[in-house]
Amino acid sequence: MKTEKTFDPSDLFYDLGDLSELIKGISDVLRQLEYVRQDGSRIHELDRVTGMLNIAGRDAERLYEMASVFDGPYTWAPMKEGGT
Repeated sequence: MKTEKTFDPSDLFYDLGDLSELIKGISDVLRQLEYVRQDGSRIHELDRVTGMLNIAGRDAERLYEMASVFDGPYTWAPMKEGGT
């Protein structure tokens, strides 16, 4: 028996919102960490992770805003096989 989940574009909007909030939460935790070791040297791995997370957060927020067109009381027609 084949079960398939119907695609609802509003799910994309809400999932991107969740992703954006998740990244914000992780960023908040990273901001609380010390980026310098006891010997005074910088922890470059934390700098890299923070930089990558900033990019991911910026892009997730942008995609979330763009996907807002899918939020609403609309009826979406499922795509036919072959993409038409």
